[in-house]
Amino acid sequence: IKTITNAIIDGNTYYYIEDEENKKYKVSIKADKNNLPFLQIGDKVIIKYNKETDITTIKEIELIK
Repeated sequence: IKTITNAIIDGNTYYYIEDEENKKYKVSIKADKNNLPFLQIGDKVIIKYNKETDITTIKEIELIK
């Protein structure tokens, strides 16, 4: 994770992540409410998504320990 920030949209929390290749992702807190709030710059994650776009929506995220 190069950068990470969060935003509340219509009462739902979303995290916006940029990776080391400058790809941008959006993920809902619902994808992993136990780990998302604690992700930090420099963490390595595995992501799963359906289709890559300008800002790709992540459907699953897993922290690599």
